[in-house]
Amino acid sequence: MTEKNLNSIFGLDIVKSAILNLGELEVEPKKKYIAFVSGSNVVDIHIQKSALKMWLNLQQGDLDDPKGIARYVSSVGHWVNGDYVFFIRTDEDLEYNLNLIKQSFKKNKKQCWRITRRCNGRQKAAAGPYG
Repeated sequence: MTEKNLNSIFGLDIVKSAILNLGELEVEPKKKYIAFVSGSNVVDIHIQKSALKMWLNLQQGDLDDPKGIARYVSSVGHWVNGDYVFFIRTDEDLEYNLNLIKQSFKKNKKQCWRITRRCNGRQKAAAGPYG
C-alpha cells in the first residue's frame, strides 16, 4: 500500500467518523478548530492544506506514544485545549493516531457521579465515578 495524501482519500469525514466510533462524543465546531468532547475535550482538529493537525487533551507523561510522533506543547502558545500535538498526513497514519486519540478519550470521557445526574444523554443511577 502506498502512502497517499489523507485529504485526497479520507478527508475530515473519515477521520471524524473514526473518532466518533470510539464512544460517546460530541462534535463542537469552533472558529479555528473542531473539538470532540466527552466530559472535556478529547481531541481538537485544525484542518490544514496537506494534513489534519490534532491536539490531545492529556498531561505530560499520560500518553503512550512508542513512535514518538506527538510533541508536548504546553509551554508553546496555542488556541486549543490539548497539550500534545501531532499530524495525520496519510492514510497510513490513521490507525496509529486513532490509538493515541483513544488514550485521550479514556482519560477525558464522561463520568457519572450523582444518582440524579444525566450522563451520556440518559438518566443513570450511579453510586460512584464508574456507575
